[in-house]
Amino acid sequence: MVALQPGESLVKTGPVRWVGREGERPGTLTLTNRALIFEGPIPQRPPDGPTGASSPGGRGGGGAQRPAGPPTLIPGTLRIPLWRCRGAAAIPGPSGSDLGIQLLQRSLLLRTNEAEAWAPAIRQARASAPPPPPGVMGMKGAPGSVEPPCDHCGKPNPAGSAFCGSCGAPLHA
Repeated sequence: MVALQPGESLVKTGPVRWVGREGERPGTLTLTNRALIFEGPIPQRPPDGPTGASSPGGRGGGGAQRPAGPPTLIPGTLRIPLWRCRGAAAIPGPSGSDLGIQLLQRSLLLRTNEAEAWAPAIRQARASAPPPPPGVMGMKGAPGSVEPPCDHCGKPNPAGSAFCGSCGAPLHA
C-alpha cells in the first residue's frame, strides 16, 4: 500500500504493466488527488557525485551521463505529481485497451483491464489537483511576482490574466 502525504486522498488503485523500452514491468498504479504513483520495478537513479546520493528529480547532477542501453531496474515507487500530467486516454490495443498518459515531456503506456475507467479518473483528478510549485514551469519575473502557468500548454502568463496568452485556454485562479 502506498504511503499518502498529508492532505492526499486515494482515488483509484489497481494492477498495471508499464510498457517501456525494458519490456513490460508489472506493478500497482495508484491515483490520488495529487499524484500518480507506480509501485514496482523503476529505473535506478544515477549517482549525483562523490556522496552517491541521488537527486530528488532523478537526474544526475555534475555532468553525469546516462549509461548506454536500458536502465537498471530496482523495486521502488515512482511518484508523478498530477500537474505534470497533460492528458490520459484509453488506447485500443491488440488485447484490449491500454492506458496512455501524456506528461510534460514524454508519454507512458500502461496495460490494464480498466483503461476506460482510469483515463477519466485521471483527467478528473488532474482538473482539481494543486498547481505546480512556484518557479517549476520556467516562470520568470520579479521576486515575489507570480506568473501562473497555463494548465493546458504550461506557458507562463502575467498575474491576473483570465486566459492564456499562448493558447487561449482559461486560467484557474
